[in-house]
Amino acid sequence: MKRLIIPPGGMPFEGDDLKYIQDSFFEGFKFLLQAISPDPDEISFILQGVELNNDGTTITLTPGIVVINYEMLEFPGASFPASDIDSKAIVIDESYDPAGNEIFADNVSKDTYFIRKAKLGTSTGVRKEIALTDSHQFVYLGEKIMELPHLSRKYHLETKDYVSGDLIAYKQANIVILQGKLSSSTGSFNGEIIPTLPSHLRPAHQILSLIPIDGFDNTTFEKHGIIQITKSGYVGLWHPHQNVVISNIVYSTR
Repeated sequence: MKRLIIPPGGMPFEGDDLKYIQDSFFEGFKFLLQAISPDPDEISFILQGVELNNDGTTITLTPGIVVINYEMLEFPGASFPASDIDSKAIVIDESYDPAGNEIFADNVSKDTYFIRKAKLGTSTGVRKEIALTDSHQFVYLGEKIMELPHLSRKYHLETKDYVSGDLIAYKQANIVILQGKLSSSTGSFNGEIIPTLPSHLRPAHQILSLIPIDGFDNTTFEKHGIIQITKSGYVGLWHPHQNVVISNIVYSTR
């Protein structure tokens, strides 16, 4: 950890010296938050509070402490229409404290007390936010029944040139959920559908999941397509139809 050394007898003290001290504390907190992160690839997560309550009409998030890009931030809570949940995220809110407005030697007024908190905003799909999702249901994973989280990271995945539509990954700690509606310009799917899966979304083991072709039929595998996700990030889809719905493919990254 960085430290400011003040020699015996004192030293000139400038704004850069104060910034050096401040940055050293930020660096120390970052190392600590990296150590307690639920997943090494998670740079944004909930540290305390921020519980979601949904009465079917309005969603309320309780106050709490969140971490965004390894920065600890206060979240005051928020409420919004339940229909908007898939477009919302917890993002950074920047403002200035009026008490820090100073008049400098050049007679120019400048703000010096900078405040960063968290607030409810619109999701942009970047890593520096905590996205909200309506994927609130129970799934079977690794011999356990697990509840998919409302509060998770949301990633829009780039697709190959012949594939259109949205393929979305939700990630909370080491759990990933894939969803999407895809269309093929060739009339079917016969292999790779994205350039490669980002390292923090790759499964701990190869995933093979069945995709219905003509409705669900549990009597034969011949009426199912298949999606393959490998540890190296390859995602392939084999399906005879032009339009395919991928629904809640769940796996663990470790």
